Amino acid sequence: MSHIHEDIWIEAPIEVVYGLFCDPSRNPRLSVEDVAVSNISGPMDQVGTTFDSTVRLPGIELTQRSLVTEVEPFRLIRVVDAEGDDVIYRFEPEGAGTRFSIDVEHAPAGAFGKIPLRVVVDGAIDRGLRRMDDRLKAMAEAEVPEPV
Repeated sequence: MSHIHEDIWIEAPIEVVYGLFCDPSRNPRLSVEDVAVSNISGPMDQVGTTFDSTVRLPGIELTQRSLVTEVEPFRLIRVVDAEGDDVIYRFEPEGAGTRFSIDVEHAPAGAFGKIPLRVVVDGAIDRGLRRMDDRLKAMAEAEVPEPV
């Protein structure tokens, strides 16, 4: 089992960040080259929502069906995928903004269990999550009106 952690401070209220992340029509725009989300069945803050998550490696795509299993509104969303990976998205108010973090407990699957995880799969996931964080930050901060 491997643990990946990413977090970012976003200069936007928690309602904006959480709402953007949970909106199934807007969430796919957070996808990046390494990690993509598609086929979302409903709001990300609803237990039972399913979606496909794809990790792209050079010449290979790994797509798994994921399920939202736990929600604490405006605080936490837990997702489990078909391989048993556990992903927790956290939203915490911090100052005038929001601390958004992602924790992934990842088990190597199939043939990838024989490849050095840290170098291949974890590296792609980590890069993808950082880019997704940056995209969420840019989108959320663009929705906050400039002070007058």
